[in-house]
Amino acid sequence: MDSLATKPTPNAVKKALETLPNDLWETYDEAMERIESQGSDYKQLAMRILYWIFHALRPLTVQELQHALAVKPETSELDEGDIPDKELLTSLCAE
Repeated sequence: MDSLATKPTPNAVKKALETLPNDLWETYDEAMERIESQGSDYKQLAMRILYWIFHALRPLTVQELQHALAVKPETSELDEGDIPDKELLTSLCAE
């Protein structure tokens, strides 16, 4: 749906709607293709986002996800410089 928001004209939106996937598996495949086509760092972060969302016992807030992604196994304190921007989180997985 985010890709529809970037369409500049009503006709461009209509054309995009005509080419949407027909089922869940096609939607999944397209999302994974978009993630795979990103640069290595973005691809790795997108996969970590999906892992956290999938394995969480409950829905996470954006802030909780940001902090979870910032945790480094070899450290005992959270470095705020490692917290990813919330707009980046949605753009990596939803474009």
